[in-house]
Amino acid sequence: MNIHPDELRVPTEYNLHVFSEADAAIIRQFAMEVAQSLHMHLAILEGQHIRNKNELLHAIAQEYAFPEIPYPNWDGTQDWLSDISWLDYSGFLLLYTDIYYLFDEAPVDFAVLLDVLSDSTAYRAQRNIPFHVLLGPVVPEMARFIRTLRAAEHVQW
Repeated sequence: MNIHPDELRVPTEYNLHVFSEADAAIIRQFAMEVAQSLHMHLAILEGQHIRNKNELLHAIAQEYAFPEIPYPNWDGTQDWLSDISWLDYSGFLLLYTDIYYLFDEAPVDFAVLLDVLSDSTAYRAQRNIPFHVLLGPVVPEMARFIRTLRAAEHVQW
């Protein structure tokens, strides 16, 4: 992975970071060490348990302690991710592992997720609060798909 921990300290528009299969074994430890050393909130989404929009939105709500919402939706999730002021940290780090499950089973929701994450993290960066997302492992087919999305402008390859 071509990212130095100090890069995650800084709010930036390049806030979506993809990792390859080769980095998958070390990414969790890397994220935990970075979050601890930089006093960042670390949220971990386990992709093997997320195969559709409903599972995804519930997992995000749980990781960020959103208020109880019976029917989570994209707009509400983006609003909450753009705020998260109830969490007292110097920044935010989201690690989403095994993203191919969502990509394979719900590619439209995968695309919307990247859009929501790029907008929410950019909003936090404009307020000088770092919010970075580590996604992967990304395979070539997925990388080609991501490059076609509006969110691609926020991806650090």
